[in-house]
Amino acid sequence: MSPREASLLLVPSVVILLLVSAAGTALPTGVAGESAPNPVQPSVTPVAGFFSAMVFDPANGEVYTVNWNSATLTAINGTTGAVVANVTVGSNPVALALESRTNDLFVANSGSDNVSVISGATDLVVHTLPVGVEPCAVAVDPANGDVYVANYISGNVTAISPVDWAVSSIPVPVSSDALAVNDSNGDVYVGSYFTQYWVAVISGATNTVITTIHTDGNPWSLAADPGNGDLYVPLNGSGSDQVAVIDQRTNTVVSNVAVGNGPRALAVDPDNGNIYVLNLETDNVSVISGATNSVIATVPTGEVPWAVAVDNVTNLIYVANLRSNNVTVIDGTTNTVLESVATGTMPAALALDPTSRTLFVGNYGSGNVSAIPVPTHCVCGALGGPPAYGGLLLELGLIAVVVVGVVWIGWRAIPKK
Repeated sequence: MSPREASLLLVPSVVILLLVSAAGTALPTGVAGESAPNPVQPSVTPVAGFFSAMVFDPANGEVYTVNWNSATLTAINGTTGAVVANVTVGSNPVALALESRTNDLFVANSGSDNVSVISGATDLVVHTLPVGVEPCAVAVDPANGDVYVANYISGNVTAISPVDWAVSSIPVPVSSDALAVNDSNGDVYVGSYFTQYWVAVISGATNTVITTIHTDGNPWSLAADPGNGDLYVPLNGSGSDQVAVIDQRTNTVVSNVAVGNGPRALAVDPDNGNIYVLNLETDNVSVISGATNSVIATVPTGEVPWAVAVDNVTNLIYVANLRSNNVTVIDGTTNTVLESVATGTMPAALALDPTSRTLFVGNYGSGNVSAIPVPTHCVCGALGGPPAYGGLLLELGLIAVVVVGVVWIGWRAIPKK
């Protein structure tokens, strides 16, 4: 275990599925005659080991977890909760990404410095590719399927071509641990919370760094708004407590938006153009309008909001609160709290299955994952679920950014209040 892993422990990099006790009080009725979601959920089998990342695959309806201590990937049937397969990968897997066109999964193995490629059709390893030292994040360019891996110790980004599985190394200024891909031109944005105030930009066409953007704090995570073409970067350090807005067309900072204390995770709603920023130290969400790049609302949450999921079908926003052991449900139209749903201990990750209308919650404190039924198109009754089922999570911190099933999770230390 590297010093960085020892200090942060480990962090998962996607989301999981299982069930939790989630009895909530009744929500306001949305449409007359609409019934509440069915609270009955299938039983779920625990994953094999300390889970460190998770993703939902809409092509086969399976939820995949990578398990740090057992060097495995677990495939779980999203309908029945049964384990479909336990696949051996490299050591200490920490990050996971899905290439939806080919239905391939990419697992970054921090202990063995490689990436395992798993076919979603067969749940078998089809390639093992060398990368840099201590890979900690992975992202896929949805346009061409190119895969980018941030390597924390070696200070480079590895590019993987799905055409011939060729691997190339891209030097970046300092260590990297956050990635985002510009869907319009394939450029890759790289940030690092643990080093300088910068975001590097890699050309997806040439796989070279084309510019470095200075920021007023340490970039904690990255999220792009496809509507306005801006990249939103929560900044920490030196009391910055703001979100940098980077115009991806010019690669310049066009605004710094003051938010609450300790901004970490964020998510973009592509339909209403709002950006939801979690402020860990002030226990609230800053809602930024993508049209004006200004805060239009501040919504209270539970203690230590840690993960966020946006459902652009219902315009509901879900926030997992690490310390108060619940999920806050926010109406994206009025920016008001509708419900607080109890979960397991220390919920730290969220993923939404838009087909089954299920919100999956990873609870690292109680060692399980919850599945909560959510409304189809209105707020129409209590959100609920059956008792929690076991699973194992490495005791660590993680950040999840989800927009209808797409998840980003990075390594982060757990704050102490």
